[in-house]
Amino acid sequence: MKFYQVNDRTCALTIYTQNIIADPKNRMLRNIVHSNNVEAFVFRTTQMWEDEGLSWAQVDYDLVSSMLQKSRYIGFQSQKRW
Repeated sequence: MKFYQVNDRTCALTIYTQNIIADPKNRMLRNIVHSNNVEAFVFRTTQMWEDEGLSWAQVDYDLVSSMLQKSRYIGFQSQKRW
């Protein structure tokens, strides 16, 4: 996917999915794609976020926060090149 730039405005795309696991010790965030302002992450987590109204903030705030920090940093870094 190409880097998007229109009228001096840039765009970075962040994609994520969940991988439900049994053991909470194996919870983690994996960055599986890092190229041309596209980032893809897999959350290894113990509960589906949309199960019975369960919010990611209730169980995986730490992982989501980490993804947002990494995405923001990557986005800012890539903009410096342009």
